[in-house]
Amino acid sequence: MDDPVGHLVRAGAGRTVHLGNIILSFKDVAAAPLGACSICVSESQPGSGAAPHRHWSYGEWHIILEGKYKCRLGNEIHDVVAGDMVYAPPGSVHGFRNVGEGTGRQLLISWPPNHFEAFMTEIAGGATDTGRPGSRSATDFRRIAASYGVEFVDTDI
Repeated sequence: MDDPVGHLVRAGAGRTVHLGNIILSFKDVAAAPLGACSICVSESQPGSGAAPHRHWSYGEWHIILEGKYKCRLGNEIHDVVAGDMVYAPPGSVHGFRNVGEGTGRQLLISWPPNHFEAFMTEIAGGATDTGRPGSRSATDFRRIAASYGVEFVDTDI
């Protein structure tokens, strides 16, 4: 029997999507057994983040790598820091805001694969890698979000 072969993903490999003060780096894991999910590193500047929202079509893990965030999970608000992990199942209200003094970093794991990446790429107007996003009206943003099963809620973090 042959030895199993692992899967190496190099730093900087994959696709990058820019959304204002947030940079999302999607890793190519399709060839690995974990290919049934998407893996993304999110970097955010102080004050930025994802407004409270829910998505019915996918769940996700947020693993805090660096920084300090306020996190809404359902009706509760938590302070989360490096080493903390947050699971948001499909349909749960959640959101994050970087409240630290520097760049915050999270590892996001979501499934099914490529769904979150396709959503973020469309929101960014197709601007990936070195490109910058075009501006989107709030109506356009919410229309695109709805087409991916994402609903932004009118609460704060």
